[in-house]
Amino acid sequence: MRLYGTLLSCYVNHKSVQKAESLFSRMKQLGYVQGVWPYNTMLTLYHRMGKLGKLGILLQEMEDKSIGHNTYTLWIRLFWYAANCFVDRMDKVLKLMKDDPLVTMGWNDYAFAADAFLEAGRVDKALALLTTAEQLIHNDQRKIAYEHLLCSYADTVKLDDIGGAEKISEEWESGFKYFDGRVPKLLINVYCRKGLLEEAKSYVQKLVENEKADKGIWLILAHGYRWNGHVLEAVETMRKVTSLPCGLGWEIDHSTLVACLDYLKEKGDVEGAHELLRLLRENGHIRADLCDKIENYIHGETQVESLISGEEGSHMEGVDNIIDVIMGHKKSVAAKYGRRSMKGI
Repeated sequence: MRLYGTLLSCYVNHKSVQKAESLFSRMKQLGYVQGVWPYNTMLTLYHRMGKLGKLGILLQEMEDKSIGHNTYTLWIRLFWYAANCFVDRMDKVLKLMKDDPLVTMGWNDYAFAADAFLEAGRVDKALALLTTAEQLIHNDQRKIAYEHLLCSYADTVKLDDIGGAEKISEEWESGFKYFDGRVPKLLINVYCRKGLLEEAKSYVQKLVENEKADKGIWLILAHGYRWNGHVLEAVETMRKVTSLPCGLGWEIDHSTLVACLDYLKEKGDVEGAHELLRLLRENGHIRADLCDKIENYIHGETQVESLISGEEGSHMEGVDNIIDVIMGHKKSVAAKYGRRSMKGI
């Protein structure tokens, strides 16, 4: 029996689905599938391979046969329900976890549960779980904990929750001595999305006074002005960008640059357009060849947009895309869950 179990684990580790399924079937025939462990092993395989259909069938089989569960089984079940938007069943699983004396729920458990409810589109439940998660964070866990919570709040922001962004910003400022630029960028972006430009401007001014306003801060504000139709303010903000060093990871948003140059051109301020381009070029914010093309057309009839619309770059038209740039990546529940500890397997 132990030999079969070891061999099954080997097949799972090597992602050999057919061999694992064949062996698992043979183990059932021999009566070797006893308890939760063999099922968890197969759940792990289906989870890693993204075979949600087979995962669901196996979970149903466990339920029909009254197979016991452990923490890992419950997590798999929770995220499978989330993928299928079975919110009521998610609530039941979460209650099982809370009531089980063998399951200790820490901040990370509530945070991952919040991710599952976000996957199912239930922002209200996700925020409640994130609040609980914050209350369970110990001082020695604050850095890694708030890294995760920041990502989770970013996801709620995509679903129009400005309170989440303000909350995590306040928590971060009160609990940390060092600076993480993603937090203010997230909040500024949300203010701009909601049309709260004065709030965004005031917050940026606060960052300037504390010498925390980098290039990315100004680019997001410029994009926000342009997105809300305040192109003059976008031009003024873009001029501030020209005086800053060209940091890695933040390119000039082409759509905002287009709007600024077209605005100056329409106002007859050709010199202003040339000056803006010159400063952007001198400080490395825009490629020299692209700058030359734009210079050649500033006096012409052709719209600047036609020159750079096909260029590669950061065309951050969607607000959600900006959030992803701020966070540095797009999250997926499956990927994050894959980094959890596989206890009990």
